[in-house]
Amino acid sequence: MDKEQITFWLNLEIPVEDFLEEEKINKTKFTRKIFNRLKHKSKNWFDTLNIKGISDEETIQKLRDLYNSDNKVINAYCCSWFAHKLSNPSLVSSFAIKNFNLVSKNLEKDDQILSYLLYETNKDYLVDLYYEHFLQKIQMETYLSNYVSSFKVTQNLTKDTAQKILDKYEKKRKNKRQKSKVWWFKEDDSSWIILFRRSRLKRVPIKQVDRNNFMMTADLKAFKIDKNFANVYLYSKKEPSRMAKCASLFAKELAHLNLDYLKQEKISSTTKVNNFISNIQTKPKSDLKIIEICFKNFPLDDNPTMILKSQDEEGINNSIQQLKNERKYPGEQNVLYIKLSYKNKKFDVKFNRKGENTGIALNYRGLIQKGREEILAFLDKELK
Repeated sequence: MDKEQITFWLNLEIPVEDFLEEEKINKTKFTRKIFNRLKHKSKNWFDTLNIKGISDEETIQKLRDLYNSDNKVINAYCCSWFAHKLSNPSLVSSFAIKNFNLVSKNLEKDDQILSYLLYETNKDYLVDLYYEHFLQKIQMETYLSNYVSSFKVTQNLTKDTAQKILDKYEKKRKNKRQKSKVWWFKEDDSSWIILFRRSRLKRVPIKQVDRNNFMMTADLKAFKIDKNFANVYLYSKKEPSRMAKCASLFAKELAHLNLDYLKQEKISSTTKVNNFISNIQTKPKSDLKIIEICFKNFPLDDNPTMILKSQDEEGINNSIQQLKNERKYPGEQNVLYIKLSYKNKKFDVKFNRKGENTGIALNYRGLIQKGREEILAFLDKELK
């Protein structure tokens, strides 16, 4: 097995180097081990590899002959471990049916054989399976942008382009020792998905048998960026705000948009959200002031997005009422975000409407924890 093939399996977390070491120690014992595994993992392995004999001993001999002639047996063994590590037969089956029509009746639940057939068709299919499975396991958090204007994508996002943007982000950081590497990229009609690893700042101890060895390790990150740049779904573990800024750089590089992404912290029914927007317009001025509000589909000829902004600290509640009186008010359902002053504490609320439910992102940077808790209590009360 050549170095490229070994690297392929290692990247999928299959310990192929251990397998090859076992082979060096005792090849006869190792091929027997392969036979036992394949026999018990799927009744279709020996037919698929065309090594089924009249007896087990004949099958073992055919397996050893095939093992000596090419890498088919060791790759089948790795595929068996790959399917076992995934333990997701439904994903493997649906992947094969949807993309490659490789499933016959007797194989539709056999993730062992399907993994091997996908590998034989194109080994990169296993890479896609590996990361699709990862996306199913993780919980990505939703971030909302302050996107309010039209735009034009100036360059297409590819795996190489994503790597260049990540490199640019790392160069802009004060600490230039960290690196990011794109491991997987996927594009569909509405979004781009980028999985990458970002090195940790400090090395971590690896406890080997005879010593502690300090190595640079990395965390796996994931972006799913909507092509309208309104939302980004982010998996980042320990540095969400930093990765939200990184996502903003993608909007800047791809469409010259200066966006901030804020984490969606609450979800409420769209009806309650619209009632909340309506109710706060009539709150006493001393208690709550609307400092800025952004509408889409403003009732003018071109249905533009409009921002109404206070020139002082007194708010624009009266201006909003004037729009209603003049029948130019776009309606609560068209509010993209609103900036408020509640008991002299300023914060932003952005809305992500998805049918009956609406996500709410808050920006209360600069406020101490007590102030943030007071704002959350206010929103809980208004949206209950």
